[in-house]
Amino acid sequence: MIHGGVEVQVVDRLDDLPGIAAAWRELQDACEHKHVFLDHRFIAAWWRHAGHGKSMHTLALRRGNAVVGVVPLALSHGWEAFPTSEKNVRIADDFQYLSSLRWRRVVPIRRLSFPLSFPSANLRAHFLLRQAESSAIEAVLAYCHSIRDRWDILAFDGIPSGSAQEAILCNVAGDFGLRPGKSRRERTLLHATLPDSMDAFLGQRSRNFRSSYRRALRQSMERAGQFQIREFRRDLIDEGIEKLLALERQSWKAANTRQRTLHVTLNEGYRRFHRDVARAFAASDQAQVLVTEIGGHPVNALYSLEREDVVACVLTFQAEATAQQVSLAPLWGRFFEGAIARGRRVVHFNGNSDHLARMANGHDTFSRVTLYHQGIYSSCLRRMADTAHALAHLSRRWSDHDARLPSTSAASVPRVANVSACTSSGSNRIP
Repeated sequence: MIHGGVEVQVVDRLDDLPGIAAAWRELQDACEHKHVFLDHRFIAAWWRHAGHGKSMHTLALRRGNAVVGVVPLALSHGWEAFPTSEKNVRIADDFQYLSSLRWRRVVPIRRLSFPLSFPSANLRAHFLLRQAESSAIEAVLAYCHSIRDRWDILAFDGIPSGSAQEAILCNVAGDFGLRPGKSRRERTLLHATLPDSMDAFLGQRSRNFRSSYRRALRQSMERAGQFQIREFRRDLIDEGIEKLLALERQSWKAANTRQRTLHVTLNEGYRRFHRDVARAFAASDQAQVLVTEIGGHPVNALYSLEREDVVACVLTFQAEATAQQVSLAPLWGRFFEGAIARGRRVVHFNGNSDHLARMANGHDTFSRVTLYHQGIYSSCLRRMADTAHALAHLSRRWSDHDARLPSTSAASVPRVANVSACTSSGSNRIP
């Protein structure tokens, strides 16, 4: 289809993805946001190992003979706990990792979204465009509207908050009969900008961080002859990945020994996915696994991918049996030293935790733009979501109001009289 001078070419088969690989690479190089997980090699591996039961709608946007945009989309369907305020769900498959919602999936939903999922470690995305031009985004929305009989919810998850893409999406959606939901989902992910030396990197961190790091290094030196950090790149990447995946089985993430909301363990399909991605990036020396060994036995490992001057941390695992004796600090130190030595400038952390915050010096916020069409079922879903959002907002307002009320004993002031005073006086009115 053609809209506004932009032709939308739909790539719907995995075998056809290599045909736009070169254009995809050039577009990503030109994009402002350098997300490693939007690399063609990463997305192609996702379809090979996580795309079962989903339909590919990868859009190549052309103006004349030039490709001006690529938008990878996946159409999935499943039973969801809907509506929900859970911001971590990208596709219906992700509900299985949330024990609180796993058994509350009662609503069938067909979701058109970016190819994102927890076990792949991909939590952010955007349109790959040479520039955030309205005509290209309008062409994408026109295509999505043309296949509205196939989906119920259109979720653009991971759009950089405050970006031109987000503004255009929200401004023009109504022109194509698409209505946004009232709820807004945002996720903050951390990053670290890298200076020219490890000494400068440590100088940017807190005194407590530097003290803990140096203490961990001293402790590792005391294990001379037993302690080593091994680096696996290029032809050695398979060996490194196998050590990493073996540690996953020994980690608390698999053993569930700690309280947590997400219970993400890797099945064999996602193990094959990470092997596949690592090999693809290692072919151009853009993948790395670092493994700490004590007496020849792996105790923790870190897996990362690189693109241009950006490094993305994919997975980190530590054997639960040695977690109290062996710190992750030397492993992270070697990681940063290597990234700086190779001229990398930014490290993307795939999360937001107190531990990562000690190493980060910046953050990025990503939005979920959710759209519905005017069909009966999609409109019902929108009303359900908007009603839940309104009730939650009202509940928060009442909670805030109650928190501002002066503390008064029930014995001194009758409850009914207190309510009457609040409703008759403007000073206690809910804002």
